[in-house]
Amino acid sequence: MQKVDYLIVGGALSGICLADSLAQNKQSFALLTSPEKPAASAVAAGTWNPLVFRKYTLSWRFESLYEGMKKRMAHFEILLNEKIFESLKIQKVISSASDQDFWKTRAADPAMEAYMRVETEPSHFPANAVLAEISNGGRIHLKNLLHGYHQYASQQGFLIKKDFEHSQLQFESGYWNYENISAKNILFCEGAHVQQNPFFNWLPFKPANGDTITIHAPGLKLQSILKKNIFVLPLGQDHFQVGATYNWENLSWKASENARKELEEKLKLILNVPYEVVSQSAGIRPATHDRRPFVGEHPEQKGLYLFNGMGSKGVLIAPKIAEEFVDHILHGTPLDPEVDLKRCLKYYSM
Repeated sequence: MQKVDYLIVGGALSGICLADSLAQNKQSFALLTSPEKPAASAVAAGTWNPLVFRKYTLSWRFESLYEGMKKRMAHFEILLNEKIFESLKIQKVISSASDQDFWKTRAADPAMEAYMRVETEPSHFPANAVLAEISNGGRIHLKNLLHGYHQYASQQGFLIKKDFEHSQLQFESGYWNYENISAKNILFCEGAHVQQNPFFNWLPFKPANGDTITIHAPGLKLQSILKKNIFVLPLGQDHFQVGATYNWENLSWKASENARKELEEKLKLILNVPYEVVSQSAGIRPATHDRRPFVGEHPEQKGLYLFNGMGSKGVLIAPKIAEEFVDHILHGTPLDPEVDLKRCLKYYSM
């Protein structure tokens, strides 16, 4: 029986960030990832932006989350010898005169001047549209991160590739035993699959299906992320990822024809060059009822923890919140009340 301090269940973005935080604190752990279950991180574009577009306000905890993300991704790039962090400007397509005026008003706010450029530029899109520029946006190359870290974890001997059966988890003499692993603590990072977790499925998750398409558009000379209801992300070699849809009813990991049509309809409103759809992907975001993560220990089962619900802003949120979570477990540092799952205890039936 292999004894470790922690068994992390889930090897996508959240699990990797937790594993890295534990490693930096010299804790022993194993990382279990299912080769069969899909993960949102594997298909997500990995983009982030600093703004809430509806009101042009700064995203929740943006400055601290952004610095935490940059620091961790720089560490991953050295550790894995992979390109992971890419800073990109965001160009927001603004069509109406009233929205242009609102943009200029918000951009003049001293708190927003580092993120929003006051000047707007004529675009190559409808005649009444302009492009407004947003700083401090970008993307995380998630495929590089997931592949690189799994390869590293395998080489270091702490990666376990198999499905996790919750019913096989047993508590004995202060340890949680699972097959040949004996861990003081279990950290569940299962993404949308958390709804099959009998210990935490009482929480008010609100998962959302999302599709993206990849297009080939040689005439589209775009070096920034384009935003207007959808995003257009340059991938290189005249390929662009376009997304994403939101569907709270059809929670499927399979690409949808209706979703593709929806994306193309929105794309044609802002694109004036020919393109070809070359692929389509779908995933399920592990979102929550209040758009904040669920982090913390089970209310009764000591040593069982959840780190989930990062939603559509996972690349921005997970790195810093993982650091705070590990500090909480090791040193008792209070969690941010907005992520602490104790805020949802009213949903738990003892």
